[in-house]
Order: sequence, then C-alpha cells, then structure tokens
Amino acid sequence: MLGRGAGVGPAILYWGELAALLITAWVLGRRSWSPLHTYEWLLLGLGLSTLSWSVFVLVALWLFALRWRAQWRGSSRRWVFNLVQVSLALVSALAVGSLLFSGIQYGFLSSPNMGVIGDGSGGNAFAWFRDQTTSSLPAPLVFSVPIWVYKSLIFAWALWIALALTRWLKMAWNAWSSGGFWRSGTAVVPPRSQQAS
Repeated sequence: MLGRGAGVGPAILYWGELAALLITAWVLGRRSWSPLHTYEWLLLGLGLSTLSWSVFVLVALWLFALRWRAQWRGSSRRWVFNLVQVSLALVSALAVGSLLFSGIQYGFLSSPNMGVIGDGSGGNAFAWFRDQTTSSLPAPLVFSVPIWVYKSLIFAWALWIALALTRWLKMAWNAWSSGGFWRSGTAVVPPRSQQAS
C-alpha cells in the first residue's frame, strides 16, 4: 500500500519497518553463529511484519537459545542443567505456539496492519487536509492490492513455516537432548574393584 497527495496526509510506517527488517535479516544471516540463513530470516520477518513483531523477536530468541544449547556441555550443578532444560522446553512451547496461533491463524483472519497513522487516518481510512487551494481540490492517490493477494501470500508463507518448523523442531530436539535430558540426584556407585580397595 502506497499513498501520496498534497497537504497533510497519512503516514505508512510499514515501509520503515520493512527497511529495518531487511537490514536485520542481512546482519543476522551473515553471522556464522546464526541458526538461519539470510533468506530464512527475511521470510520469517516478512510473514510476521504486518501481524506481530513480538512473535518475530520471540522466535528469534528461541532459535538462538537452541543454538547456544546445542554447544553447551552442561553445568556441574544438576539444578542449573535441569533449570535450563525446563526453561528451554517452556520457551519452545511458547515460541511455536505463538508462531502457529498468532502468526498463521491471525494472518488468515485479520487484515494486514500497515501502520497507517495521521490526523484522521488509521487502518483502512485515509484522510488528507489542505487548508487552502486556488483551484479544484487536489486528488490524493492510494495504491493498494486486493485482500485476496495478501491472503494468498500468507497461505504460501504458512506452508513455508510448516516445512521450516519440521526442521527447527528437529534441531530443537537435538539441541535439547545434547548431553542428556535430565540429571537426577542419585549417587553414582563405583565399580566393585574400586570398592574393595
């Protein structure tokens, strides 16, 4: 959606957010410790950009936490290890649930939020104001696409998310189970040869 016209009119904040997303995806994707490639960060962000940036941040933190857990060998204190395991399980459930319900479900049921603001403008309402004119009123322009185009793109994005989640959940399981699932408090009994000495 684009709009232009003479005088004071609406501002569409989405385009600034999109530019920030492009830069963020490029920076994250070029790091060796990044769990996703640049195009994956971009696709994830594009699908959530008109719905919820908080879900994007939550999923990104979850993926980075999994990357860290895959390389972490655990703590000598079992309660620290167990706390990390429980925390990762909770964050995983929250991130996947937010992505499925907030991202995909609301994407199909709602209209995109393009961040339209201004005096009398918001959502799908656009208002321009000009206090004086010497001839006929200027005609503002709004370039938009039908909602079915947005819904089709969200459907394609949802299919990509479904495929990506199968890989991400496999990565999550491998990271979470690295070094064991849980450390119990049972004492380790030494072999009999050591007991005799």
